[in-house]
Amino acid sequence: MHNHFYVFHSSSISLLPCSCARTESEFLKDIVKDVLRKLAPRYPNHRKELVGVEENYEKIESLLKIGSSKVRILGIWGMGGIGKTTLASALYDKLSPEFEGCCFLANVREESDKHGFKALRNKLFSELLENENLCFDASSFLVSHFVLSRLGRKKVFIVLDDVDTSEQLENLIEDFDFLGLGSRVIVTTRNKQIFSQVDKIYKVKELSIHHSLKLFCLSVFREKQPKHGYEDLSRSAISYCKGIPLALKVLGASLRSRSKQAWECELRKLQKFPNMEIHNVLKLSYDGLDYSQKEIFLDIACFLRGKQRDHVTSILEAFDFPAASGIEVLLDKALITISGGIQIEMHDLIQEMGWKIVHQEHIKDPGRRSRLWKHEEVHDVLKYNKGTEVVEGVILDLSKLTEDLYLSFDFLAKMTNNLVNLKTIDLWGSRDLVEIPDLSKAEKLESVSLCYCESLCQLQVHSKSLGVLNLYGCSSLREFLVTSEELTELNLAFTAICALPSSIWQKRKLRSLYLRGCHNLNKLSDEPRFCGSYKHSITTLASNVKRLPVNIENLSMMTMIWLDDCRKLVSLPELPLFLEKLSACNCTSLDTKITQQQVLQHMLQSRIPYLRKHYLKCYDEEYFFPGDHVIDECRFHTTQNSITIPYLQKPELCGFIYCIILSMGPLLECDVSCSVYQDGIRVGWLERLLEYENLISDHVVILYHDISEFDKISEVHDHFFSNITFIFENNEDRITEFGVFPVYASESGLKLVGSKEIFE
Repeated sequence: MHNHFYVFHSSSISLLPCSCARTESEFLKDIVKDVLRKLAPRYPNHRKELVGVEENYEKIESLLKIGSSKVRILGIWGMGGIGKTTLASALYDKLSPEFEGCCFLANVREESDKHGFKALRNKLFSELLENENLCFDASSFLVSHFVLSRLGRKKVFIVLDDVDTSEQLENLIEDFDFLGLGSRVIVTTRNKQIFSQVDKIYKVKELSIHHSLKLFCLSVFREKQPKHGYEDLSRSAISYCKGIPLALKVLGASLRSRSKQAWECELRKLQKFPNMEIHNVLKLSYDGLDYSQKEIFLDIACFLRGKQRDHVTSILEAFDFPAASGIEVLLDKALITISGGIQIEMHDLIQEMGWKIVHQEHIKDPGRRSRLWKHEEVHDVLKYNKGTEVVEGVILDLSKLTEDLYLSFDFLAKMTNNLVNLKTIDLWGSRDLVEIPDLSKAEKLESVSLCYCESLCQLQVHSKSLGVLNLYGCSSLREFLVTSEELTELNLAFTAICALPSSIWQKRKLRSLYLRGCHNLNKLSDEPRFCGSYKHSITTLASNVKRLPVNIENLSMMTMIWLDDCRKLVSLPELPLFLEKLSACNCTSLDTKITQQQVLQHMLQSRIPYLRKHYLKCYDEEYFFPGDHVIDECRFHTTQNSITIPYLQKPELCGFIYCIILSMGPLLECDVSCSVYQDGIRVGWLERLLEYENLISDHVVILYHDISEFDKISEVHDHFFSNITFIFENNEDRITEFGVFPVYASESGLKLVGSKEIFE
């Protein structure tokens, strides 16, 4: 008897090796086995009742490109229980007869842990080569050239089910190129990160409500529709499962042949205690995470689901978690999704699984769990001071309180980890709050918001890290002190403060100070000592302030000042060098001529540092204050809607300053634009949107239009531009006059040309 024999059939010739002499009956058994496989039905009976699978066939078969001679690999990816294995099995049953060798390698993750990769490889190649006795060298993962050459001549179909890591995939098949022409490989996984070699990825989605009901009914009633009287109960059940086939089948099986009362009891139970069979399947994805990834997952499940990705990232990074990479891992493992491109979401059953994990930290005592989010449990822990050092995070929705919650002064004392990691306090609208505890141990505290805490009369915040303190609407607040040197924003609008402590002006990082509606504040400080390093500052003053501190100019990095409705403000001091926006709407005591001259002088002065560095500033300047006419020094001004300058010298022209007069009244999305033409061709355009509730007098807005923003202006002569026309338009027809100042560079700095008195 020879050591090889041939099996002939209609689609292929297979060469089967054998390690010893075999009887004729064994040969005949192999022939019969091979023929039966080739004659297997395309749709086995146990697949006839699959739900929601058929609609996926067309999509997946198009991705597999069955007619192509190239080797193609398809990844099927999704969360646990979503139906990846069911779909792959159905495809295998349907398509395997079209191939010369097939293997469905189930439960790769579990089998590799139990038996190792060698046993899985033996099974894979034995089935592909149709020889149960095929084996490899136990000391090596290398596959013989003989085996590879045989596989290279066969068109095979392989399914690798539930692959968990790239290592598992590589150890099973190091190189897919050795497979025969037309071969197809399907890999199912929860971990998208393993798909480095696949051609396409198909994400399995939840079942529709229609298919969910059908699958559930087949599981519980063995019919496609609910039994009479069970319609509402069935809909409640599928609502819990949220389109997950595993959950639908498990829950259906558990309710089979049970009474309506038992159904109602079981469905109520699920609101508090998840089905453990479903939980354990979903938890496999969680078990594959490292420590920091598990912590990130639990924080999202308990606190951060539905929040914007950037916000979640910033919160997690505050606890030194690698948030960006951790979120990517959770996405790849289908534990979370991104909705609308920005919001972090997760399936209800996945979130429930996370809640169960935290609940199991201490079943009976919520105060000994790491995270508290259930309203009743949080209320109980805070009210009776049951927190412990185990607690890391708490969330309480005050809108759900049905009665007053009285807290002891040391209610956070036992939770030694909530305070040291505390980053944000938001007690907006706590109208009965009279004081806050010592926050000096809150080393990571960044933001405190006490808006509309109307009973708060005085406040001291001792913190080294606080960046934002918002006291807007604290109408009883008369005294406050904040010690943080990291303070960037302070909002005291509509408080009762009478004076600002001089220490405020020592805050080197302070960028924003809001004082609107502080009617008891008559002056900022007798002798404020500015430190000169403010950046991007915004200052809103009380309406009865008459003067700004004279040395506000020392705040050289301040870029914006809002002085709206300071009707007693009679003058402005010299403005900070890099100021770009000034809003003094309804400051009717300002002298318009002096203010216009002062602003023009400032605009020229602020550009000198940029000229010396040989680059242009990004000009988005806007100065807005009362005024009913353009100053007389402007030669190019008109009450019409356009003006033409016959010619301008080209060398050293930097741009144009526009002075525009707007009539009194409300500004509701007031669009002001200027189109610039040369010889009838538009070469420049500038637009601003102005909004203000109501102007009680005419106002002037001053803008800068840099020459670099113009299209190329043709030259009639080498050294000057000709026929430059400026057309000003406004959608509310509010422009009563405008003026144009050409701005030129000179040896001494900058100057306005075309004015009766040249500004330099």
